[in-house]
Amino acid sequence: MRAVHRERLAATLVVGCMAASVSQIAHAVGIQAGDINGSWDTTIAYGQSWRVANPDCRLIATADGGCGRSPNIDDGDLNYRGKAVFSKALGAVTELSLTYKSFGVFARASALHDFAVTNGDTDRTPLSPEARNLVGSYTRMLDAFGFWRFNLGTMPRSCGSESRS
Repeated sequence: MRAVHRERLAATLVVGCMAASVSQIAHAVGIQAGDINGSWDTTIAYGQSWRVANPDCRLIATADGGCGRSPNIDDGDLNYRGKAVFSKALGAVTELSLTYKSFGVFARASALHDFAVTNGDTDRTPLSPEARNLVGSYTRMLDAFGFWRFNLGTMPRSCGSESRS
């Protein structure tokens, strides 16, 4: 029941986001409070991956009913045999930029939740909890850095540090 509720919630969010994006494709929220200026920009996306043809028998080992040679590489094909959805991913990327006089910070992060993977709907071999955590849902800090603009004599300079993961 929870899986159906989550999928309906995701579908509602997607439809709402699509309806909101008809008037504006991209939108950044401006931030201004005294000497502090900045922007916050978020992009949200939803996608599905479909198997549109049955797998070639050469991709499935003879021990598993196919005509291929290796049983070590056919779990993906056996888990998603029929013409069906194997991924329903909701993703987001957000960026925040703030400046105060000659100082500033910037940060960017991403997140993804794949409803098909986290529900564990496979035909043969269930995904382990580790596999579901690895590909089913994550958040990542992509960039984070600060900077300072200053003049060195008559030449403008900048210095800062950056962190990427």
